[in-house]
Amino acid sequence: MINLECEVAPLLRKFMYLANIMVAGYVACFALFFPQQAQSELFYGNSLTDDGSTIAVMIVGCHWMAIVIISMLGLFFPLQCSIVFVHQLIYKSLYLLLVALPAMWMKREVPQPMTTLFAIWVLLLPLVIPWHYLFHSEDNISAKPVSTKQE
Repeated sequence: MINLECEVAPLLRKFMYLANIMVAGYVACFALFFPQQAQSELFYGNSLTDDGSTIAVMIVGCHWMAIVIISMLGLFFPLQCSIVFVHQLIYKSLYLLLVALPAMWMKREVPQPMTTLFAIWVLLLPLVIPWHYLFHSEDNISAKPVSTKQE
């Protein structure tokens, strides 16, 4: 039997960090340096603010750039940085449940590539999150006490 955490998860985790760097990096740079085009192409021209300002697109770009930076660190510190995957699981799930699904039910347009990518990520993220590492309790760890005696 395959032990997912020992054999598959570390490789998949590295792949997810690299995918974050490439995909979120592209979107972040696009949103930060070309916010009007990003608003048009990523958000289908929908203004994120009442006055048509691109500031919201740039804020989203900063968020995705933070994910890129943490993912870069994750290549060197894979377990310590894996909390970024929990963050992604939460915000992508919220987007799908609270934004995309209601919009689709009301026959409104959603950014299809982003929505599809988010759905794939939500399916993969639980497989790469080291749940025990992130959320274990020190009280539950049974370790031998360290002897202070020198022999």
